[in-house]
Amino acid sequence: MAEIVSVSSTSVELFDGTVYREEGLLPNTDYTRRDLVFTTTPSIGERHARICTTNDVHFGETECGKFGGGPAQFWSLPGERPYPTVMNESVVVDMAEMAPDVVVVRGDLTNAGEPEEYDEFLRLYEGTFGHNMVHVRGNHDGYTGRMFANSPVQIVDVPGVRIVLLDTGREFQSFGCISDDQIDATVAAARAATTPTIVMGHHPLDVPGADLPADGVCVEDSERFARALAPVRSIVGYTAGHTHRCKRYDFEGLPLIETASVKDFPGVFGRYDVGTKGISYTVHRASSPEAVIWAERTRAMFDGFYGRYAYGHLHDRSVTLPLER
Repeated sequence: MAEIVSVSSTSVELFDGTVYREEGLLPNTDYTRRDLVFTTTPSIGERHARICTTNDVHFGETECGKFGGGPAQFWSLPGERPYPTVMNESVVVDMAEMAPDVVVVRGDLTNAGEPEEYDEFLRLYEGTFGHNMVHVRGNHDGYTGRMFANSPVQIVDVPGVRIVLLDTGREFQSFGCISDDQIDATVAAARAATTPTIVMGHHPLDVPGADLPADGVCVEDSERFARALAPVRSIVGYTAGHTHRCKRYDFEGLPLIETASVKDFPGVFGRYDVGTKGISYTVHRASSPEAVIWAERTRAMFDGFYGRYAYGHLHDRSVTLPLER
């Protein structure tokens, strides 16, 4: 069945067994494509920059869908290439075609924090995007206690927006943390910027309304961090991964966005188009035939529950952020 993946003021992505993308649409306009009716969103004005993000890429993983000590649900079949390689190669090609100003990879770069897994990640992402790629660790990268991709605060400026990328991972634990120093640095970076600021990390915030299915940033740190950000109107959102779902919610007016994983259904990356009137966030599926086959296979995980959980709703995959809250 055909479905709308995402829609912006100038673009749409549909899926009906293959990924269909169309750019150059008019804002606030009704369209019909592949028997699906949709309306583009209001204009974000002239585009200044484009940011692409990925998370939960999991190089080195061989078994998919292991949860709570249960057995694996899926794995690459004999003769198939490793599914993290399939999914990430497709996503990298898709992102490169969109010509982003920067690519941000928000953790779980590896399955078990092994150096060879990290090297494989770097070969693909750094080998494709070079200095235009920044990354930070997630919980999977810290399970063995090895220290890589653990910069506490990274600041990246592109035309029209400042990105503050936080290391929320800690060694030997699955939940996330944000220190007082990281909070202070984030607020200071946003106040010093002449543009809006988007804050990013691996773990989402565990605040009222989040309904997190897995360990996010611990509750105490989450609430302290969110309350510190809330008065800074130039901070237009906090975005993360970790939960392997597409989800959007707010905390005291602060937009919080989670993007699903690369490595299994729906196999997506995020795109932020920064305009003179707003910032458009859309989700895009890995489009290669090999990637589509794997993603659709894993849609059925956990008796079909995973497909509904991971995909979310259209309003979770298509969001317009104002330039100031």
